[in-house]
Amino acid sequence: MLTTYPNALQSFRLDARKYKFVRHCTTSDLYLVSPELRNAPNPVAVKMFRGCSLTMSPGQKQTFINELGNYAEQWSQAGHDHVVPLLGTDDECADLPALRLPYYENGNIMDFKENNAAYSEQIQRKLMCQVALALNSLHSQGMFHGSLRASKILIDDDGNARLGYPMLCAISRKNRQSTDNNWRWRDTRLIELEAQTDQPIVISDKTDVFGYAMTLIEICSGNVPYASYRDCASIVAQILNGRLEPLTKPPMMDERLWEIVQECRLPEQSRPKMSTVVRWMQEYATR
Repeated sequence: MLTTYPNALQSFRLDARKYKFVRHCTTSDLYLVSPELRNAPNPVAVKMFRGCSLTMSPGQKQTFINELGNYAEQWSQAGHDHVVPLLGTDDECADLPALRLPYYENGNIMDFKENNAAYSEQIQRKLMCQVALALNSLHSQGMFHGSLRASKILIDDDGNARLGYPMLCAISRKNRQSTDNNWRWRDTRLIELEAQTDQPIVISDKTDVFGYAMTLIEICSGNVPYASYRDCASIVAQILNGRLEPLTKPPMMDERLWEIVQECRLPEQSRPKMSTVVRWMQEYATR
């Protein structure tokens, strides 16, 4: 039996006995692997890079696959209790490059917040602190995340936060595997600079700190930043025209957390390091 996953440009035929569709992303899709294929005691998911076949020549695709292997090696070395462990690459997914990782029934932090009746303010503080710890671990190893948002924060079977897909944006941007759809979480000053110089935003530990602040806003409010704008293009247009309304404190965010958010959104030269943010969040989580 085969299942066809349609999109505007192409359909991929996958054996439904082996892969169960879970979630659609911009240029990739997440599938749950059947027990006979996973070679692991716990559920396994594969992230298939559908856009690779849609936009790349055979040579470009091979380059992407090679760099994906290098990326997988880096991710596998970023071991931390709150970083999703990478299980490896997968070459059986309808000729699409793919990564294997654990499958968490709880989904991401927004899924967990919506579907868990026991979710509380204390649990939320713990999870936000765990994300800060994961980012700080990456930064201490000379790595970064680059595209932090709530959907990249998965919740494992023990109810702990696991940061997924660190550094993936770098390989995607380099190979033009996806457009940058992370504008909502970006520093508006950098967006203006990119428009003026036509140079892409440099992703770093400082941009991660800003992205962390925006993700805290997302988690507390239940909505993506600048939710009143339908798409990222509208946000960029408002920024360039100087008409983007400043973000205000979400009603469900207390004053201390808002202070941390504001510190993390300062200009880069004044922005705290993640190690400082970790200390603030640990104090906040135990209040």
